[in-house]
Amino acid sequence: MRRPPRRATQLAALVAASALWALSFGGPALAHAGLEGASPEDDETVPRPPQEVRLTFNEPVRAEFEPVEVYAPGGERADTGDAGVDPDDPAVVAVALKDGLPAGDYRVEWRVTSADGDPIDGEYRFTAQEAGEAAPPRQADGQAAGASGPGAGPLAPLIGGAVVVALAAGAAVYTRRR
Repeated sequence: MRRPPRRATQLAALVAASALWALSFGGPALAHAGLEGASPEDDETVPRPPQEVRLTFNEPVRAEFEPVEVYAPGGERADTGDAGVDPDDPAVVAVALKDGLPAGDYRVEWRVTSADGDPIDGEYRFTAQEAGEAAPPRQADGQAAGASGPGAGPLAPLIGGAVVVALAAGAAVYTRRR
């Protein structure tokens, strides 16, 4: 039996390694993110309205537009509208709440984008037993904390793998034509 040329064997090994590499990073990107926890938690009763609401997901997410909206007992917005991904943990989205909020039931609505590009959303409720205290006015500190910009994100390894596979396929076609 005749052995394949050495170049063809190397090319086949490169293509196989590239495919395995791409697939090893593709698994997490193909699954949707899921909400792992929240602070305050679903159906939790807290003494006063918290200063912020934090949502923790099982993978990094993108928070675009208004990813978290918190509604006070009367239906008005309780959040400051500056929700974003935590710069230290891209699996956490947080939004600050206004000062001096009333006691009662609060509704949290969220919508983020999974690593695979699909949006996911949900809502939950918590209760504050007493009204929050009004705090002195805050000073502006430039850009809002927690804002997230576009980045390479978790899809970068997949794109890199696809480029390697495309190059390997091009090399195979070139070698075969010679």
